[in-house]
Amino acid sequence: TLRHAIGLTVPTEDETANLISPFLMERVFQKKPSAAEAEHIAQYVTYGKLCIKSSLAAKLPIVNTKIRSIRDTMAKFALDSPVALKMAKLLEEPRYAELKKQTA
Repeated sequence: TLRHAIGLTVPTEDETANLISPFLMERVFQKKPSAAEAEHIAQYVTYGKLCIKSSLAAKLPIVNTKIRSIRDTMAKFALDSPVALKMAKLLEEPRYAELKKQTA
């Protein structure tokens, strides 16, 4: 790549996100993501930071649509994970009745 040709060897934010997202997702949800899921969710680094830096950017249709898509992919991935199943089971316990009402 051009970056390597001119001596830049430190990975970019996007390269780093692509490297760590599968490990992070697996660690958090105890479920291995597909390459496509990890790659799609890694894009949050690019689009999410736009929203942090500017509330105007967050309102741009392309950014808003992209972030919604990334979040939907993450939610779909997480729903049948061991962590989600454990949390759903915990919500059935009486001590979490108030929390369950809020999530219903």
